[in-house]
Amino acid sequence: MDKILISVIVPVYNVEKYLKRCIDSILSQTLKNIEIILINDGSPDNCKTICEDYEKAHKNIRVINQENKGLGLARNEGIKIAKGEYIAFVDSDDYIESKMYEDLYELCSKNNLDSVFSGYKRLNSKGRITIKSETSNFQIFEKDQITGFLAQIIGPYPSNKSDVKYAMSVWRSLYKSEIIKKNNIKFYSEREFGSEDILFQVDYLKHSKKTGIYPETYYVYCENEESLTTKYNKNKFNSYIKLFSKIETEVSSMNYNFDDHINRLKFLYLRIIIRDEILCKSKHFKDKINYISSMILHPDILKMTKNYPYKKLPLAHRSLFAAIKHRNIFLVYLIIFLETKIK
Repeated sequence: MDKILISVIVPVYNVEKYLKRCIDSILSQTLKNIEIILINDGSPDNCKTICEDYEKAHKNIRVINQENKGLGLARNEGIKIAKGEYIAFVDSDDYIESKMYEDLYELCSKNNLDSVFSGYKRLNSKGRITIKSETSNFQIFEKDQITGFLAQIIGPYPSNKSDVKYAMSVWRSLYKSEIIKKNNIKFYSEREFGSEDILFQVDYLKHSKKTGIYPETYYVYCENEESLTTKYNKNKFNSYIKLFSKIETEVSSMNYNFDDHINRLKFLYLRIIIRDEILCKSKHFKDKINYISSMILHPDILKMTKNYPYKKLPLAHRSLFAAIKHRNIFLVYLIIFLETKIK
């Protein structure tokens, strides 16, 4: 068998109606020296049968069946058995364009990259596609530039108009397998830390010497209304607090001031949680106000508001940050409530 160039790891859970589209898009890659590792994460629907049928029909597909552990830990099981020179991740309700891995692998090979990040497309439930390309040309970050790149994956500068400079998602990238395995880099559980991707990026880029970002948009991220990330989660705030603490610990040894970047991330996630709280139909207004108040009074959020240069934020966010800073709970509620109505 030819050398495996890329191992594509696909965690699978409750995506019966999307799964064949996803697998077929990987099988259709113009780069043929790839293996596909399907992790059936205890899916309650027909995904197990679909995975096993594909495994029988294609020699380069391997299936792992396991009890449900969540997205991050499922990816770790794929990493354990991956044989490829590089590792890629695809979410099972998304799909990729046919030249994605040929082009990204060629960029890595020609430029001796440890990883490469591409743009992506966002497909909403109405079939509308939004292009998400973060650069207009191919850029390379050498070792002394990677820390700054990582900082802006965590969160952009205060003056940046968008909450995201470089998306933290791992599914648009290639990663050198040797670096992952040599340094025992793994995913943490999103159930514990709220987000599985950002901690992987921090750990991986800390051990990288050269990475690149490419403008082409091969990956199609499909908004799925049934996704767990779209559902109300009463534990989300506590898991994000753990995430912020973990990021701060992981970057503490790096010669760079990450404070503004981490605080921008905190501000973004706090807005998301407050929005979810406001939109929750099963809670009374008084309970929502009390919970929002408890979040804003949390020591980690108070620390964020103390030193962050919020007057550099885009105009749309300054008044909200000021309301949080001055603990005006009802104004915070009103601003985000009105934002939900506008959107």
